[in-house]
Parts: sequence; C-alpha cells; structure tokens
Amino acid sequence: MTAPSTLSRRGALAAGGGLLASLAAAGLSPDRVRPEMRLDSTVPTGSWPVRKRDPRRTGYQPEPGPRTGASVRWRFLTPRDPIVSPGVVATPEQVLAVRPSSTFALRPDDGSLVWQTGHRERDPIGRDASTEFVQSGPQLAAGHALTVADVSLYGLDAGTGNGDWAYATNSSFREVLAVGNTVFLGSLVDGTDRLVALSVETGLPYWTAETVAVPLAYAPDDGILLTARQPAGADNGVLQGRDPDTGAVEWTTDRLDLPFLDVTAPAVVDGSVFVANGPVYAFDAADGSELWRAPFDTEDLRGPVTDGDRVYVTNDRGVVALDAATGGERWVADLPDRGFATSAIADDRLYVPVDDGVTALATGDGTRVFDVSFPGGEPSGMAVADGVLYVRNERGVFALEGDR
Repeated sequence: MTAPSTLSRRGALAAGGGLLASLAAAGLSPDRVRPEMRLDSTVPTGSWPVRKRDPRRTGYQPEPGPRTGASVRWRFLTPRDPIVSPGVVATPEQVLAVRPSSTFALRPDDGSLVWQTGHRERDPIGRDASTEFVQSGPQLAAGHALTVADVSLYGLDAGTGNGDWAYATNSSFREVLAVGNTVFLGSLVDGTDRLVALSVETGLPYWTAETVAVPLAYAPDDGILLTARQPAGADNGVLQGRDPDTGAVEWTTDRLDLPFLDVTAPAVVDGSVFVANGPVYAFDAADGSELWRAPFDTEDLRGPVTDGDRVYVTNDRGVVALDAATGGERWVADLPDRGFATSAIADDRLYVPVDDGVTALATGDGTRVFDVSFPGGEPSGMAVADGVLYVRNERGVFALEGDR
C-alpha cells in the first residue's frame, strides 16, 4: 500500500507559480507545455469515471451489472461520513472514493486500500493547519483523480495519489465537469465570478470567462457546453449553451427557476437535453429550444438519467419512465423510500437508491427485480464498472456482484 500523503495547497500553488516563472524566464509560454484541448466525451465500456458516468451525464452503462440478484463481494468501512457527490467512481482497474478530508483508491477485486491522500492546508513553515473539507469528488480524467476541497480543485495522479496540481479560487464550489483532458469549473477567481477551463494534466487554464455559471454537462453532437447561470446567492437559474473552446454563450433558455442541484443535473442524448425540476423538460442542445415538457405536481425530483429510449426520474410517486422522444409516460414504479443518490442504469436494469440499499428495476416495464440492503443507510453515490455495482453511503464503499 502506498503511504498516505498530505497535499499542500500552498505548496502545489507555489510549485505551479514556480513553473510559470521558470517558463517565462526561459522565454516559453504555458501553451508550450499545456496539452492541446481534447473534448473527448467517450467513456470505455465497463468504466464509470465521473458523476452519472460520462460528460453527457446519462447515468447509463451499456455493460450489464447484477441482473437478478446481488450480494456484497466486499465492503470498505469508514466512520460515518457526510454525503458527498458523486462519492464513488470506478474502472476495472480501481475504485475511487472520498472522505471528509481525503481521497482514496481501492482494489476492485478485494476492496483493499491502495492509497489515500489527505487534503490539509499547511502554513508557510510546513506545519499542519486547518483540514480542507471535501466538497465533491472524485472524478477520473486523463490519468488524474479530481477532487474539490475547500476552495480548490486538486488534480492527483490516479495511480499513486500524489498531488500534481491545485487550482485555487476565492470561494467554495462543488460542480466540475471533466471532458477528455479538460475540466470546467465555476467559482470566484481573483475576486471575479468566472467560468474556467483547465488542463487536467497540468492545471493550467485554457480560458476564463467572466460570468456566474456552473458547468453541468456536455453535448458532443452539437459541441455545446451546458451551464446554469446562477446569480450569487440564488438557488435557481437558467440553462445556457456555450462554446466549450471559449466559454461564449450560444443560447439561453427562458427562466425556468432551475435549482441545478447534484440530483437534478441534466442528461444529454441524441442532441436532446433533459432537465428535471417540477416539470421534466427536453431542450434541443443546438439552440436551446423546448422540445417537450412533462408536468409533475412536485419539485421533489431526482435524476434524470437516460438510456436513449426512456428518461427516468424519481419523485414522491416512485420512479417514472418517460418516452425520450415525446415525454409521454411509459411506466411508474411505486418505491416510497428513495436515497439521496441519482439512479444508475446498466444495460436493461435501473438501480434505484432506497433508504437501506438498492432496488433494481427492469427498464422495459418497471418490474421490481431484486432488492439488496446493507448497513449505513441510503446511498450517496453509485457506479457500475466491469459488471459490479459500487455503492457509497455513510458507512463506506460496498461492491455488489451477481449474475450478469
């Protein structure tokens, strides 16, 4: 096991500043060492590297997970931890999760700890100072594990947990969107609200735009970065489509009072953007025009996730499947107890978080296929990788396996 390490934000920033100074002294610009932006939205089958699996935020894994039942292969227990999104991500090679002040990696075969990296601020002479609270993470991109702690985004070497870079802002934030070798974030930077595109490998910015915006999803067919414009202190906003190469606004929806919380981030498929808040909306990713809306008499919606045929949300009725083309209701499954996490899809199974575990439904008609429970209460995050369903809750990480 790699020894736990402590990542110093000031140290990382000092190293980054020293690098830039050295480049300037040598007559080189950061562009000479910063890789060219690659907005690759594809995710290898069998992997679940970011929240809702891919930059389109579909929550869909084409490879099957447990189909008719599931049992716990292993569990990695922790003291009771607060809910952090996405909580857990996975590939066939590693499982990553976060704790209140650290990021850690586990072996997928037995759940043993590979590495753990603490997030603690340090004072100028190297003594430990305040612990940095993890806001969101982890996510995997371009060989790096991305975690937001306190007011900084950290880029860790995914194989070792060593800190490669840190990007500091002036305020706390949660949402980051990794697309290929680029990560987008929105926060207060140098005293100004900015949307920023960074190199995942180096932490150096490709561009910054002065705007109050939160990155949400990527629509690859139309080359559109989807963001929410949220005025400071507001819990609602409008959906905007932006040029991912510059941050320039391409279109803006009419005001929808969308909260854009972790559980309501939009999903994109076949050029359509699905948003759940009261009604479920479908917009055209190319120009932001409304395609359809499905009214609901509640704002207690979680999701959406989509397999391209149906759009799935949960509300106080349970789970609702809508036709992706029309918004018409396909089926409803009564599940009164639901967890915090967004549901996950693997092949033709929809995994729904409930108060004490996970319920699996058949995507075709909503038939309840199996239930599995484990200690620690409702899931805070789920991922399906290499046929295994990984669940993070307050008590740890659980690997669930079954017939495929």
